[in-house]
Amino acid sequence: MKKIIITLVIASLFASCRSGEEELAVFDGGSVKRKEFREFYPNHELAIDPNTTAIKYQTSVLETIAVQSIVEIESNKKGYTNTEIYKSILELKEKQLLVNLYRKNFIENALKTKDMEMVSGQMLYVKKDANGNPNSTKAERFLSDLQKLKSEKEINAYVSKETDEEGRKPISGYLEPQCMNCFEENILREILLEAYKNNSLQTFNKKELNGDVFIYRIVEVKKMKASDLESYLSKKFKEFQTLAKDFKTTAPDDQKQLGDYYLGDEVKLDREAQMIRDRYKEQMQAQIWNEEYEKISKDSGIQFSKEMSTLSEGELSDAVTIYTKDGKTYTFADLKKDYAKVNMKPNTYLPQTKELLYFFNSAILPIRILGENPEVKNLKSSEKYESSLVLWKKNISWSFFVRDLQDSQPQISDTEIKDTYEAGKLYAYSSPSKADPNKREPLPFAQVKEKIREEIRTVKLKTELQKQVEKLKADYHLQMHVDKLKAGSV
Repeated sequence: MKKIIITLVIASLFASCRSGEEELAVFDGGSVKRKEFREFYPNHELAIDPNTTAIKYQTSVLETIAVQSIVEIESNKKGYTNTEIYKSILELKEKQLLVNLYRKNFIENALKTKDMEMVSGQMLYVKKDANGNPNSTKAERFLSDLQKLKSEKEINAYVSKETDEEGRKPISGYLEPQCMNCFEENILREILLEAYKNNSLQTFNKKELNGDVFIYRIVEVKKMKASDLESYLSKKFKEFQTLAKDFKTTAPDDQKQLGDYYLGDEVKLDREAQMIRDRYKEQMQAQIWNEEYEKISKDSGIQFSKEMSTLSEGELSDAVTIYTKDGKTYTFADLKKDYAKVNMKPNTYLPQTKELLYFFNSAILPIRILGENPEVKNLKSSEKYESSLVLWKKNISWSFFVRDLQDSQPQISDTEIKDTYEAGKLYAYSSPSKADPNKREPLPFAQVKEKIREEIRTVKLKTELQKQVEKLKADYHLQMHVDKLKAGSV
């Protein structure tokens, strides 16, 4: 019994070592715990993959959180968090966060029930002739031959021999599985689409595009959840490897190397499966939300003015009505006021119409459509909202820190500008010679002077930013426990 208790204690200690309360960084006045570190990834739309979970990347994320935490302490000392501009930005971010959490929850739940319709196909490519015309006679012969063949072995051998697409010779012209209800615009999906709509399986068809002819068939149609997609893709790529091995044993010597892409590197193919999975998943997520957002927009009671659909950028006056709801109008002047509440540089920066409309569509409109939704409001009591808000507050404080730095005017002498021009007048500050395109001629100094000034200013601000960050890290005695990070997981 004593042995069991000791074992349980050891197990609990081991389990807690990577708990949410584990401190990954400490500094005067605070720390960064693993829970906050993990929350950073979804809050910043960072995928969990080999790149973002490498130790170097995780260290960068940890330092970002720690430095922003220190900056937040500084913001409190300076009184920024008590200003009206800070409160207005925070209020907007709170509403945006609620809408964003609702969106993520909706998509996550929808992905559990919605099927992705995946199609595997096989294609023989007939390249256009030298004049850009289709090789119709050859294509008709290939189509007729393929329709007569009975066994998969014969079909595969025929496609490998005759296709003009060398990269697919080793895999008998088979295509990477295509998602037919993700609405991705690509040539392979376009080729397969008609046969898919007609439910034509195992039957070879012909399609001409821009002089090229594609003889193809749908080999398999499978419906699956997004969570099963990666394993399905990995299975298909392993089938490609088998085909490539067989190809190398029978192919002419000058073609054997074509199979090397599919052989010898399991990691590369796994990575490709992950990339395709992520692409299709992102497309499906966008489609799910676009359909839902369109529906709730119609149900919201918001009526956009006819003027908004006909006016172009720069033509909007303050009196223009953007939308009406419940008898109340929202004008371009109202939009300007909403932007002014969160403009951190009201005295020096006036947004263009394009930026104001982007602000409306990305921030104001989603809040107006979803802000009063009971499900959205209920998220305010969720742990996810609270932990996300902590990170957003740090982010706002960081924005004030950067603003103060940008407001400073680093000294830039005429000598610096001239020296920079002289160093780059045959490269960055030059254009191709009209007499000889292989040579370059310096642009007039007066033409590039202000551009060079801005480039020098940017470099100096970046240098000063890094200098101030390093000073804060030293002043607050920042210590990061990088040894607690583990490659491949957060």
